[in-house]
This record gives sequence, C-alpha cells and structure tokens, in this order.
Amino acid sequence: MNNIILIQRIVHAVTGILFLFLVTSYLTIYEQGWYYAFLTMVGFYTLFDFGYSESLLHLSSSKISNSDDLLRYSAPKYLKSSVFFFISFTIIGYIFFSYQDQNLSYNWIPIWLLLCLTSSIFLFLMPIFAILQGTGHIREVYFIKLVQNVSSIIFFFIVVLYFVGLLATIAISISAVIVQILYLIKKHNRLFYVYLNSVLSSHSIELPRETFVIHVGISWLAGYIITQFQILIIFIYLSVELSGQFGLTLAMLNTILLISSSKLHLSIPNMTQEATNKNLRNLDQIYIKSIRELFQIYIPGVVIISIFYYLESLSVLTSRMLSFDLMIILAVAILINQIIGSLIIYTRSFLVDPLFKINSLSSLVILLFSIITIKTHGVYGPLVSLLGMQLVVVLPLAIRSIIKIKNV
Repeated sequence: MNNIILIQRIVHAVTGILFLFLVTSYLTIYEQGWYYAFLTMVGFYTLFDFGYSESLLHLSSSKISNSDDLLRYSAPKYLKSSVFFFISFTIIGYIFFSYQDQNLSYNWIPIWLLLCLTSSIFLFLMPIFAILQGTGHIREVYFIKLVQNVSSIIFFFIVVLYFVGLLATIAISISAVIVQILYLIKKHNRLFYVYLNSVLSSHSIELPRETFVIHVGISWLAGYIITQFQILIIFIYLSVELSGQFGLTLAMLNTILLISSSKLHLSIPNMTQEATNKNLRNLDQIYIKSIRELFQIYIPGVVIISIFYYLESLSVLTSRMLSFDLMIILAVAILINQIIGSLIIYTRSFLVDPLFKINSLSSLVILLFSIITIKTHGVYGPLVSLLGMQLVVVLPLAIRSIIKIKNV
C-alpha cells in the first residue's frame, strides 16, 4: 500500500507543477483570475456535502454501521444536494460573474454551466469513496486518485491547446467523474447499484451520531470560508489580476500541503479504530508520525518556492504569484490552519467535534475583518486577519480540547 501512496504523491506533485506551468503559459492574466474565481465559486459544492463524507469516513471506520446502510442513508440526501447545488449555483454564478469586469473575449456562461454540472455529479459520488476508504479500500482509493491526477492534466493540456482557456476549469471535475464511474462499474458494481437504487428510497434510515455529523458539517463550512473564499473577496474588492495571483499562490501551497498531509488523512480510519478500542497510546503514535511528516515535507516545500523568487528563469511564474512577503504570510497561515485541522481530526477519532462552535465564530470574524481591512490594506488585510485569529484564538482552544478529551 505504501508504494501506491508514494507514487500518488509523486504524481500529484508533478501534475501540480504542470498545472501551474499550463496556467501561466496558456492563460492570460485575466483568464487566470477568472479561472481561480470559477474554481472557488464552484468549490461551494463542499457546503452541500456539509461534511457528511468526512463523517461517513469516521463512521465506517468505527464499524458502528455497515456500508450498505450508510449508502442507503446517503443516496437520497446526496441526490437532493447535488440537484439543488446545480440549480442554485448555476443561477448564483451567472448573477455574480455578470456584474464583474468582462475581460474575456468569449462567452463564459456555457463553461460555467458545464462546470456546475460536472461538480454536482462529483458531489453525488463523494459518499461512496468515503465509505470505501473507511472500510479499508485505501489502496484502491489512492489508485483512483492517481488516475484522476494523470487524466486531469491530459484533459487540461488538450483544452488549453485547442479550446478557450477558461474551459480548463472543468479538467479536474470531469476527469474525476469519468474515472470514478468506470471504477465503480468495474470493481464495486454491487455497492454502486445499492447506492443508485436508494436515491428514491421511501424508507428512512437513521444515521448514528447525527449530532457529530452536523458538527463536522459546520466545521467543514468554516474551513472553506477562511481559505478559498478569500479569492472571491479579492476578486470583488481589488482586481481580477490579484485574485488570480492569490489563487495561483494558494494552489501551489495547497499542492505541497496535500502531499505533506496525505499520511494524516490516510490514517483517519486507523485513528478512529484505535480511539474506538481505547488504544490511546497507538492513537498518539499514529498522530505524531503524521504531524512529523507534515512538517518534514511542507517546510522544505515552502523553502523551494521561496527560492523560485530569486531565480530569473522562473520570473514568468513568480510574476503571476503574490509578492514574496505575502506568499510567506499565506504559507504560515496555511500551516497553522492545517495544524488546527489535524487536532480536529484527532478529536473526531472519538466521534466528537468540540471545535465546531469556535470554528464557526472565528470564520465569520475572519470573513468580516477581511472585508473591512482589504480596502485599506489590500491583500495584507485578509491574510493577517486569517493568521491572527487562527494563531491567537483557535489554535490554543484546539490544544485545550485534546487535553480535555484525553482526561475524560
């Protein structure tokens, strides 16, 4: 299993670099801004997931419900969520982007429609793969991620060569949908049939730990607001170009973060099982190893990006990114946010989420301060608001929550 995970990490890193190269080489500065604004807006599909997929991962790992029951519970809920997301965000996106500066020489509306459609299908399939990972099919899930990485970059390359640049926004979602459906038909057709056959189920199935599921959903929403939503704030209050620079820098840092935190997310099923069995020592060992790897990969990755700013040959790339000081602030803010996220994952191993309240309140405060400060301090406003709130308020409370749980 470690081999496929290592390969997936390498492929993810390579495709991440290729995406950055293609964006800066084939998209204009205006298309880059629209590109990341589109991806940020459509990323609101996570609100319609409301953290249920992550809850299903924990619940299936704890084995308090079987896979079929979890699928039957999820299917009608996700059908409604997917349809509602597609209809509502097709309209919301049309209204929102219609009022922005029209720097494009082609019609963006069909592209937005297609992006919403593929993302809604991706949303509909999310619970199946959460349950598969929770029930031990980790190797298969990572293999699918690997295939998705490769297919998405191929699709992206074809689009930017032969079609308009903004159409490349659908590369990831459409590749994921095609790969996932083909995989389910070939490898897990019974589970896929149970899921599809339950979308219009008339009988109600109760999901255990309903409160936990709701709390995870609230935390999920808060996490999205304090990171990706900043792109839209910059898009609205500053400029398309700056939002594109912020989006590209965030994408680069997030690529490093996803690679460095993959062991942590991979360990969620094991951590949940150890917490369920009251093996706190094993749980702590798994968590510490994951955090150690997070630092060992993320910090050198940020150092490498920092070196980019001093290489003349990479000026084409760095000119499309935020300035060096802003990049460093964003990198630190992302690291602190991931540390808090790791503490939340630890507490969720016990099927509780004590930080959902502070996450909700702090995200609203960060959002408010970002809007207030961006007009006078530019991009510094949202970044300092994010870093200050996470470092001074949320992180200490997250540490306190772990100490409290372990003393129970």
